[in-house]
Amino acid sequence: QAMVWEVIARIRATWRNGDGPSESAVIGAFAAVDLLILDEVGKQHGSPSERLSLFRVIDSRYRARPTILLSNETLTDLEKYLGSAAFDRICHQGTLLHCQWPSFRRKGTQGEGAEP
Repeated sequence: QAMVWEVIARIRATWRNGDGPSESAVIGAFAAVDLLILDEVGKQHGSPSERLSLFRVIDSRYRARPTILLSNETLTDLEKYLGSAAFDRICHQGTLLHCQWPSFRRKGTQGEGAEP
């Protein structure tokens, strides 16, 4: 499991370091794992470079390996964040599991999920 911001940070680190792995090598490492779980999708800035980096990871996995995305975003916001090309790849032959239960972190507080 990887937080999306960690994926983005590892890819961006290749832009600064001349002695580390290449951008393609980092993306290839994410592409090679049997199952990639990307958590907190949509909690980043959503810049064009982030969308492109995530597209490259998702596209490299789309052809052969399963990927799970976890997010608290709506489908519309998730598509906006990922971009339509990456979102299409996730949706193609994919399954949406929409969980509508109260927040576990707010249980017992005055917020959502609190017991009356």
